[in-house]
Amino acid sequence: MQSAEIPLASKDFGGKFSAAERLHAGLHGGDDYELLFCVAKSKAAKIPRELGGIEVTEIGEITSDQSIELLELSGKSRGLVAGGWDPFSKTDSR
Repeated sequence: MQSAEIPLASKDFGGKFSAAERLHAGLHGGDDYELLFCVAKSKAAKIPRELGGIEVTEIGEITSDQSIELLELSGKSRGLVAGGWDPFSKTDSR
C-alpha cells in the first residue's frame, strides 16, 4: 500500500497534528470509519469507485508473503509493524 492512499480523517484539527501523526492514527488508531474488504485481483476492475455515496479506496494487495509493507511517496518501501488494539489478544490491559 502507498502511504498517500491510506484514507485519513478529513478534519485536519487546525493543523494540530503532523502528517506523520495523522498517518499513524490512520494505520493504528481506533476510530474506524471505513469498511475494509478483499477482492480477487481478477475482479478488482468490477468494483465501483463509489458504494452508497462512499468512495472506495484501494490500499494494497494480499500476497503469499506474510509481511506488511508501506510504500512511501518517495517510492521507498518500509516494513509496517501492526499496531493498535487487538480484540483477540489474551492480554487485558483494563
